[in-house]
Amino acid sequence: MVMQTIKGENRMKLSNRFQLNPLAHADKLTDDKLTDLDMYIELFIEIAKETDNLVKLKGNILLNQLLRETARLTKDLDFDVSMSVEQYNRVIVPLLTKFAERLISEGKADEYTIREISENTGGDIKIFKRIGDKTVTVYSVDTNIKHDIRTGSSKYVINNYEILGSSLERILADKCLATLSYKRFRRIKDFYDIFIILNSDLNFDVSEVLELMVLSTSKEEVKKLLEVLPFSDEIMKQSEHAWKKFSLTRFSGAEIGKPNFINMYDVVTTLYDSLLIKIGD
Repeated sequence: MVMQTIKGENRMKLSNRFQLNPLAHADKLTDDKLTDLDMYIELFIEIAKETDNLVKLKGNILLNQLLRETARLTKDLDFDVSMSVEQYNRVIVPLLTKFAERLISEGKADEYTIREISENTGGDIKIFKRIGDKTVTVYSVDTNIKHDIRTGSSKYVINNYEILGSSLERILADKCLATLSYKRFRRIKDFYDIFIILNSDLNFDVSEVLELMVLSTSKEEVKKLLEVLPFSDEIMKQSEHAWKKFSLTRFSGAEIGKPNFINMYDVVTTLYDSLLIKIGD
């Protein structure tokens, strides 16, 4: 991974293009040795190739590529597409369908549903497995049409193929907005994601994180969200309760040691404090 120092304000920033963790196996999608993470990555690369890179990888699949050892399990592949609904239906839907039907043929799933995409609502494919008398979601791919996929993005190389993905600043901006909002108790996983990023050797531009937060909402809204700091005793109590209930595992199924919530909050607060300083400048 290549890092680039930005002079002038003692900041560091990720370069525009860097190598991510390669696939655990170089085999085809049908190989049983492939992990769920690898299958998702191969599916995304196939889609990127078929669409001439009109797609941007988001979410925890990307974070797992950046921080595989500490990143948590996610069951969703999440990406944006820069294309018309017609093009999406013609190119991407058949690839998602092929992915689901292959999983069914391998005995990894039993059925699937596809939700149509529109300019205003996201599309998805949910893939289910019958376990006893229950039907559970085992794979999910969520997509949205975004005509500007370049803002808040970086170039990554996975398995010798260059893709577009959310920049670290975009990832942090989205997760800060989630953890500062009233939905924070349902987004407790985002506290952990911010925590592991801050504890890693990845570097980012705090000013750009703030700019992307403002771009997603408004400066007034971001100021309002930051006004909840420090969290009240009641918010801390509810957050800690939600954290205790949260299961933390890797894609491999191995458990990840859960940090103490107070210690995690103290680390995350260092980013919040930097945002407060920046927005007050």
